[in-house]
Amino acid sequence: MVGEKGQSRDFGLPTIGNHVRLSAGAIVLGSVQIGENTTVGAGAVVVKDVPANSVAVGNPARCFDKPVEHQIVGDELGVE
Repeated sequence: MVGEKGQSRDFGLPTIGNHVRLSAGAIVLGSVQIGENTTVGAGAVVVKDVPANSVAVGNPARCFDKPVEHQIVGDELGVE
């Protein structure tokens, strides 16, 4: 890179797990890993690993736990 001395960067390819949803405009940079059952939001810029079963949004992307289906149904019914 121009202007950088003695610094090494890893510009490898990303590894994307099964059942991953990459929304419109999402960008995945470098040799990051995106875990299974993950959603990357529209316009998100992923520069770090994203764990399985999570949602990544923002620039740079931040990760949040993805609620499992029974939690969503329970919330709608008012059940804990």
